[in-house]
Amino acid sequence: MLFTAQRVIGLMWVTLLPVTAFAAQATEAPLRVYVSAYGFAAKIKGDVAIGPLKHSVDVPFSDTWDNLDSAYMAYLDVAKGRWGAYIDKQYVKTTNADQVGPAQLRLKTKLDRTSVGVYVTAFDTGTNDQGQRFSLAPTIGLHFTSVTAELKASAMGLSKQANRSASWREPYIGTRFLYDLNPHWNVAGQVDIGSRHSKGYQAYVGYRTELFKQPTNLRLGYRVIDQKHQQGNFNWDIKQSGPVLGLSMQLL
Repeated sequence: MLFTAQRVIGLMWVTLLPVTAFAAQATEAPLRVYVSAYGFAAKIKGDVAIGPLKHSVDVPFSDTWDNLDSAYMAYLDVAKGRWGAYIDKQYVKTTNADQVGPAQLRLKTKLDRTSVGVYVTAFDTGTNDQGQRFSLAPTIGLHFTSVTAELKASAMGLSKQANRSASWREPYIGTRFLYDLNPHWNVAGQVDIGSRHSKGYQAYVGYRTELFKQPTNLRLGYRVIDQKHQQGNFNWDIKQSGPVLGLSMQLL
């Protein structure tokens, strides 16, 4: 399934890029710079194993705030004409405690990931008289991921604790979309798949306005970061998902 999805998105790149190159604008397009900041109410689900210690965690949304230590996202997008580049920063830190029989288990996790990518607007309807517009932009990039897990098991006065950290790089491909409903309201998102089986989904409803005299898009959405990574006796199989609230400001 993953291989098929990668082939489909890859085929989109192969098919659409020559068309885009042929239809490139002859005149110089203005440079656009966007800066975004978001809060991420991420819940955690999956498995973490450090040697003989293993913990399965599934935090319901109602307990998210009790388990979430901190989470934020920051985004920088620079575009010129149909082409653009971006840096997407994600940081999530959680603590989860469970009682399993006589044992008390506590898992602390930290995800620090930076995604660097480029995209090209391969399909764009243009804006009609009602302010409606739809565009698709294939994207390709590299995830730089660093995770830390601390797992502690306590029972009958005895305890065992293990800590592990891992870092890895992962190429990914995907597609971005934007649909302007009118000059103010819009829907946007991205789907991406990594070479090491990671998956990412994000979708937002936005409202365009002005803040400090700068064009600003207020956004509410949902994001999923699904990762699988094994390094020695450390296994990280975690999905973090939840609502996102923030804004995107155009500086240029």
